[in-house]
Amino acid sequence: MCIPAFVSDGSHEGLLFTDPTILTDKQAIEWIKEIFPSTNPAVYEEIQKYYPSPQFGTTRYSTEFGRIKSIIEGLLHLKLISYSLDSIVNCNCLYLARAFKNNTHNYRFSIPPGIHAMDLIFTFYPMTITLPTNLFVLPIPLLYARALQSCFISFVKHGDPNVERRRGTIEWHLFGKEKRIVDVTLLGFWGVKDNQLSEDYCRFWQTATYSV
Repeated sequence: MCIPAFVSDGSHEGLLFTDPTILTDKQAIEWIKEIFPSTNPAVYEEIQKYYPSPQFGTTRYSTEFGRIKSIIEGLLHLKLISYSLDSIVNCNCLYLARAFKNNTHNYRFSIPPGIHAMDLIFTFYPMTITLPTNLFVLPIPLLYARALQSCFISFVKHGDPNVERRRGTIEWHLFGKEKRIVDVTLLGFWGVKDNQLSEDYCRFWQTATYSV
C-alpha cells in the first residue's frame, strides 16, 4: 500500500529571513553574490532574469525586500536557514509532490502572518509551558486548530486526511497534476490551485547551477 505524503508551507515563508535593510537593486545584487560566492556571471544573470528588480515592472513584488524574500522562499533547503520562498521552502513542496508522483496532500498555512513554522502552533495546540513544578497550559483559543488537527490525525491513522476530519473542513484532494492544495486562511479552509509553485522557477533552483 502506498501512503501519500503530507506537505505544507506558509504563505510568507521568507519573511523571517529577509534582510529589511536591502532597499536598492545594487544591494540586492550584492546580497545574491554574497549568498552564491562561487557562481559564475551567467548564473547571476539567470537569477536576475527570474527575479528582476521591481523597477523593471515585475508584478510579483514591488520592493527589493519582496524580491529577496521571493528568492529566499525558493532557496531555503539549499543554504543555511538564515539565507534565502521559491528557492528555499516553497519549491520543496513541488519537489516532494513530484517525487511521490503527485500523490501528496498539500496545504498552505495563510493565517497571518503565515511565517515559517507558524502552523506548528496549531499542530501542537493547546500550547504548554514547562515550569520546574508543573505544566502550564495557555488558555488561548486558536481558530481552526482542532479542525486542522483532525485532518492530521486522520492522515496518521488512515493515510487519508478525509476519513476523520471534523465537520466544517473540506475534502483534501491529492496534489495531482493540477497542483491542488488546501489553503488554511482566516476565513476557513479553501480548495485552490497552487499558483505560487512556478514550474520554471522551481526547475531553475533544482538544477543547482548556482552551486558550482
